Parts: sequence; C-alpha cells; structure tokens
Amino acid sequence: MDVPSKPGDAEGSPQSPHRRVPPHFPVAPPVSYNRYRPLRHVRRSEILALVVLTALLDYLIYCGAGGLSFALALLIIPIAVLAFAPVRRFTPALGLVLTLFPLLALHHAWQSDAAGIAVGVGLLVVLALVCRYGRAHIPFLALSFLPTAVAGIVRWIQYIGYGRRRGASFLWRRIEARSLAVIAVPVAIMSAFVLVFLGANPILRDSFNSNWKPLWDMLSNLWEKSAPTPERFLFWLIALVFVASLFRPQAFLYPGHRRWLIPAVPKPAQELRANLSFRIARNTLLGVNVVFLGYNLIDAYYLAYLRELPTGLDHSQYAHQGVIGLTVALAMSTCVLGYAFSGELQYHPRANRLRNASYIWVAQNLLIAVWVMLRLHMYISYNGLTRMRVVGICGTLLVLCGVILVCIMIVRKRSIQWLLRKELAAFVLAIFLFTVLPVDWIVWRVNTPLILRMDPPRPAVQLSVQPISAEGLMILTPLLNHEDPAIARGVAALLGEWYEERGHVYTGPEESPERWTKYQFSEAQCARAILPHLGKIRELIPDSNWGEYLHRAKHRTSGWI
Repeated sequence: MDVPSKPGDAEGSPQSPHRRVPPHFPVAPPVSYNRYRPLRHVRRSEILALVVLTALLDYLIYCGAGGLSFALALLIIPIAVLAFAPVRRFTPALGLVLTLFPLLALHHAWQSDAAGIAVGVGLLVVLALVCRYGRAHIPFLALSFLPTAVAGIVRWIQYIGYGRRRGASFLWRRIEARSLAVIAVPVAIMSAFVLVFLGANPILRDSFNSNWKPLWDMLSNLWEKSAPTPERFLFWLIALVFVASLFRPQAFLYPGHRRWLIPAVPKPAQELRANLSFRIARNTLLGVNVVFLGYNLIDAYYLAYLRELPTGLDHSQYAHQGVIGLTVALAMSTCVLGYAFSGELQYHPRANRLRNASYIWVAQNLLIAVWVMLRLHMYISYNGLTRMRVVGICGTLLVLCGVILVCIMIVRKRSIQWLLRKELAAFVLAIFLFTVLPVDWIVWRVNTPLILRMDPPRPAVQLSVQPISAEGLMILTPLLNHEDPAIARGVAALLGEWYEERGHVYTGPEESPERWTKYQFSEAQCARAILPHLGKIRELIPDSNWGEYLHRAKHRTSGWI
C-alpha cells in the first residue's frame, strides 16, 4: 500500500530535490514611449524637398520678409509636408488644421504682424503632429510641441547615420572612381579642344571676350547676393532643422496618454454615494438658480427697461467691473456644471430632474452673457471701441461656448476629460480667430461714426492713446472734415506721418515696396485712401510738424476719458 507523501515532499514543490525548474523568461524592459529609433527608409525626394524648401525660405524670408512672403510660406510648406512626409494619416482633424492655413495666409497678405508669425510657426508644428499621429487633442499637442521643435537636430544626425550605413554615396547611390571617369574624361578633353580653338581663331576669341565680361559680372552679382554670411548660414541651419522637424515630428507620449484619447463615459457608483451626490447637486442647482434669477432681474431692470444708469454711477466702473465679474461667473458656472455631471450622477434614477434644473441654469447663464454684451455696448457707445474691448467680447463668447459644451457633455453623457479637451480646443481656436481678425478695421469702423456725431466726441481720445495700424488708418479720412480743429489736425498728423513713412511707396512711380515679398494689401489700400486727401492734409498741417499736432489732439481729448 502506497503511503501518501507530505505536501512539502511532492514533486515540483520547493522542498523536493527533484522539482521541475520552470524555464527562465527574461523580464521585458519598460516601454520607451519617446525613443528616437534609427531610420530605415529614407527617400531621395525627402532630402531634396528639405533642401528646396530651405532655399525657398531663404528667398522668401531671409532676403525680404514681408506679408506676401509669410503668406506663400504658409501655403507651400503644408503642401510639401503632405507630399514628402514619410508617414501621413488623413483624418478629419488634419482636414480641420489644413483649413486654417488659407485664413492665416490671407491675414499675412492683408497685414502681417508678430502674433500672426508666432501662430503660423505653431500651426505648422501642429500640422506635422496631426499628419504623423492623427491626433489633435490639445494636451497631446502641447506636450509634443517642444520635442518636435528640437527633433530636426536628431533627424539630421539620423539622416547622416543612414547614409553611412548605406556606404559612401551621393543621394545614397554608390559612386566609384571609374564611374566619375565616365564624365570627367570627356569633359576634360572637350575643354582642351575649346581652348585650342579659341587660341586659333581671333573671331571666336573676340566674341568670347565680349560675352565673358557680362557673364562674369552676372555671376559676381549673384555671388554677392547669395554668399553665405554667418547670419545667412545660421538661417539655413535653422530652416533645415525646422523643416526636418515638420517632415518627421516627435511626439511626447507617457504611459497614461491614452486616457485623453478615449471619450470615457462615467461609470455608475455605489447607491449610497450616488444618493448623497444627488442631494448635494439638487440643492446646489436650486440655490444658484434662485441667485441668478435675482441678479438677472436687477440687470434686466437697468439695462433693458430703464436703459440708463442710476445717478452718480460711472460708466467705466459699471462696465469694467461688471464685464469682468460676470465673465468670471460664467466660467464658475461651467466648472460647477462640468464637475457635477462628470461622475455617477449621469446614471442616477432621478438624473432627469437635475438635467432640467441645469438647463434652466444654462438659460440664465445665457441671459448673463446678454447683460455682459449690453454693458460693453453701453461703454462702447460712451467711450468708443478698443482692442481690449474686442478681447473682452471674444472672451465672453469663449466662456459662453464653454457653457454650451457643458450642455453637450450632459446630453451625451461624456466625461470630464472630454470636456477639458473640447474647452482647450475652443480656447486655441479662439486665439487663432482673434489673430486673423482685422481688429483695427473693426475698431475704427465703429469709432469713426461715433466721433462724427457725438458731442463731445469722447471716442476721439482713442486716436492718441491707442496704436493704429494701416487697416484702421484708412477708415479715418472722414475725420479730416471734423468741426473740431484739434481732432481734424490730429487725424491729419496721423495720416500724413504714416503716408510719409510707409504709404508713398505704394502710390509713387514704382507703386510697390522695395521687394515684392514685402507687399501688404492693407498698406496699399490705406495709401490709396489717403492719396486724394493729401491736399487737405497739407492745408491743415503745412509745416509737416506731425508730432506737435498729435500732442495738441491728445491734450484736447484727454479730459474726455
């Protein structure tokens, strides 16, 4: 009869001398998300495109940076990226990014500025990342922006390493000494015979001498224009690195990055915790609805019914504090709603009651946004429009967009990550749209009629305290006939000084700036608008002392702030 063995003596147990040793499996190293891998396939057309794009940027930007040069660069570089980038993912996000480039190019052709240049460089990096990885989520793009900006240095090291692995080559095609002899020997023999014939025939020699000098002068001038000075050589290096970064961007990935890519739906929680959250949210929504109702009634009384402020209340104080405070209230509402519906309340049995209360609160938030706009309209009618007031209008609309996104989140039962992604995308898109917006044209299209009909013309103070670009100056010509001489001469000084410095090149004999790439449509339009009024400007300021009359206009209008 077999005696059962003890558990510790069983075969394969730790105590058994004959245990089976499992095979050793090496532990896999942790995944490196941001590793620069060696290049395996590099097309000759890719390297050629990098060189051609660098030469094009040298001609457009280094030789004469201007509106048209930036516009053309923003149209050509995306086409090159789509044509020669080794990996391309055609997604709806890529289509959206591509539609932004013509808008930005039109902005630069109309009136270029530093903000437009910065947005253009950033948009090119975003295009490279979206084209390569197919993702347009703002957290991913923000984390990958810097690695992509410096990736071009690593890419050129990889290009050189790839060429070394392929052997000594020209565009990775092996060239041997005897291959060079196929071309070098015939060329040398032909050159020798040409020299003999030139020495033997005076007619050929005289013809060569007469044509050689213009050719030499042309080559000398071309060398002087394109000689690589240290500054130009540095520009070439920067351009080569930047374009290589666009062709082969480098994303920054981290172990939890996929959480931002999934539109997670909140999961139901335990019943006890869900009931507590429901009561908290119900009481909060009831309370804020009552508070917002009271405030909306007060603003409705003064802004919609009376349409005037109480005696002793300053327009500036009422507008500034009101706009900032109400915008903060809208942002707070977005945060409260987003947090309340980001968890288990989406699945509560009585969640519909909370949704109805939240919709009422959203409607009251929309009414708050109306009061903000009415306050801004009141202040603009009193003291004119400025760039910062345009920023305030755009900021209010952006916050209102956030409230609408919260509504979509509640209806579609999305997560807080989804809301944050969408709000960040709305913020970035708002910055882009504000960049391409003709702000000065809008500002002075509003202010000029106000100055002409108001008494006193308070918006005229903006003539001396706000910078005005060409797109705004072209709107000011009706003010040359203003009944107040100080305002008329101040406008004449603004227009005359700008025309003397910038505008004359568009209406003179050449009718163009020093280089075609520097052409600006807003400046050309402004110069043409001022040209018929040059006589009036000279009549108002015969001595061309622009600064003196600008100072007088500022002194005249300073009391109207």
